[in-house]
Amino acid sequence: MILGETEKKEPKGPLAGVQKKWAGISPKKQKAITIALFALLILGFAASGYHSRRIRHADQKPAPSSKNMKDISLNSDMIEKSLFRQAQDTINQQGKVIADMRKEIANVKAATEKNAQNANAIETKQTSLPPPPISGDPVQNAIPEPFPMQNYGMVPPPKLSRRASVLRMGTKAPMKVTPIRPPPWA
Repeated sequence: MILGETEKKEPKGPLAGVQKKWAGISPKKQKAITIALFALLILGFAASGYHSRRIRHADQKPAPSSKNMKDISLNSDMIEKSLFRQAQDTINQQGKVIADMRKEIANVKAATEKNAQNANAIETKQTSLPPPPISGDPVQNAIPEPFPMQNYGMVPPPKLSRRASVLRMGTKAPMKVTPIRPPPWA
């Protein structure tokens, strides 16, 4: 084809009909058809490989080998022994727990008996009254003299001059005091 020539040539050969149809399809459809053909080609290769492998290995079956297989036998005596040992271990553990509980119960009983004896001793001490006074003797010092009531409050802080209190606060102007409100739940 010469440069600048615009005439279209007719396809020639055995695939001329397919080439004509392909030229008439839009580019988007050409792309979709091309992707579908490649996917079918890949699936065809995978299926043929799977089929050939299956046919090739169909005749060969794995022979049982004595090296790989080991006889597993369960000895009933060993099973019974292990079950017996497990049962004995659980019984021993429960026995220890029961012994600890019995010790705690004995300690609690001893403590309650001791507390009861102490309570009885205190009650007997409290219930014993002094002998009644002889009718001729006056009662001496029945009620002791109380201490005089005094106010033992906090000592107020020393009063500072106005200048010292302002300097202590760090400002020249006196600070504004706002009252604190009690919380709503109080």
